[in-house]
Amino acid sequence: NETKTRGESNPRICVKRDSYQSSLTGFLRRRRETRLKGINRSGLQHKDGLQMAGFGSDPTTELQQCRDLWKTVVVRLPIGQTYYLFYDSYRQDIAAIIAAAKSLGIYVILELHGYDAANLNEAQPDPVTTPMFWGQVAQRFGSETHVLFDIWNEPHDVPWSTWKGNAEAIIRAIRAAGASDTLVVVGGLDYAYDLTPLLQPSNRITGLGPIIYATHPYPLKTTPPAMAPPSQPCRFRCRRELRLW
Repeated sequence: NETKTRGESNPRICVKRDSYQSSLTGFLRRRRETRLKGINRSGLQHKDGLQMAGFGSDPTTELQQCRDLWKTVVVRLPIGQTYYLFYDSYRQDIAAIIAAAKSLGIYVILELHGYDAANLNEAQPDPVTTPMFWGQVAQRFGSETHVLFDIWNEPHDVPWSTWKGNAEAIIRAIRAAGASDTLVVVGGLDYAYDLTPLLQPSNRITGLGPIIYATHPYPLKTTPPAMAPPSQPCRFRCRRELRLW
């Protein structure tokens, strides 16, 4: 990252063909290619506060270490829907992480990992409460140019048409809340592994703003199991879609 004034926002991430780009707005408007290299910071999907999730009272210290020692550009932050909707202290803790990341020039991917510690592996998001959740998150953080939204950790055991419909409802809620330019991440099927439905253009989500698709390339998904990345799903590219993790 370039040297930044404390509190200055990162440029908004967008996607052009098969690369990320950040938009710099000033006297001249230009775009530069950006590589989102970073970490997944687990904890807040099953703990309802910074202290319990191991951040301490101020997340800045840990995030700065990630940036300085590991050269982290982006942090993927799994969170729980129930905690966010019902606990103001939890919402304040998420806001503290967003603010700390902003001050350090780090991007944050807010990723909905499930509902709470006891409900983290559901096949699909709830069609009523989850769009409402994302509407609230988008209203609060959609104006933050360093924030991205990963709408559901690992969809599984449903046809693509079901997941696509749920994803579209969530993204509409995000856009209706004012986050028209926030980059949205949509995972593939089979625990966010399989992106092959996107080979059919009619299966892609269109008309709902900037979207990318994510695959989680678990080595045990290959046949035979291996530590090498799987073949076609991870290599799949099309306009506005690319591998994130």
